[in-house]
Amino acid sequence: MRLALFLLPSLLLAQSAAPPVVLINGYQSPPCENSTSRETFGQLEDKLRAAGRQVIWFNNCSVPASTALRPTLEELGTALG
Repeated sequence: MRLALFLLPSLLLAQSAAPPVVLINGYQSPPCENSTSRETFGQLEDKLRAAGRQVIWFNNCSVPASTALRPTLEELGTALG
């Protein structure tokens, strides 16, 4: 999976009428620790911010893996909150 876009209304980061948009890069093979939203989503983050939306970039490659090369889905869920 290369792209994923999730809206998390329960994530309270700032008071806003609209929920924040969380951009998540795909479940990629390392190394991808320095991945950016622009590499995965192009101009989407800029366009959402220009429209007044709060945007958060979650780079799953920055989550340390406990036993494998990549973190498990459970470890990603814990890191995302």
